[in-house]
Amino acid sequence: MSHVLHIAVKWVLAFLVLMLIAFIFVGGNNVISGYNLTNLLILSFGVAVISYFLGDLLLLPRTGNIIASIVDFVLAFAILWLMDYVMLTYFTWSSIVYASLVIAIGEFLFHIYLENRLERRKRETSDF
Repeated sequence: MSHVLHIAVKWVLAFLVLMLIAFIFVGGNNVISGYNLTNLLILSFGVAVISYFLGDLLLLPRTGNIIASIVDFVLAFAILWLMDYVMLTYFTWSSIVYASLVIAIGEFLFHIYLENRLERRKRETSDF
């Protein structure tokens, strides 16, 4: 169940970032043209799921927070660029870079939360 919760948190984070970037780069009333809600939900879900399984489950325990956050930036950039190309949502390069950077900063904070939660679980199970 915690995997679903973690993916949901990452999905909301990515969606809010993409929504903010879309409003900044396109403008509030023009979000419907190319940046519709469905596209933003799909883009953010792709980022959340792929970065969770590759970054958080595989890379974070082996490399630590900083390397995992850098890889999350690269993953977010690659996913957004590829999905943007396929879905024809017309994000600019700069908007993808900004979105990836803000997502990576959010991922850095999320990794701290995950590491603290893991340490707390280890303490709770070792107290016997």
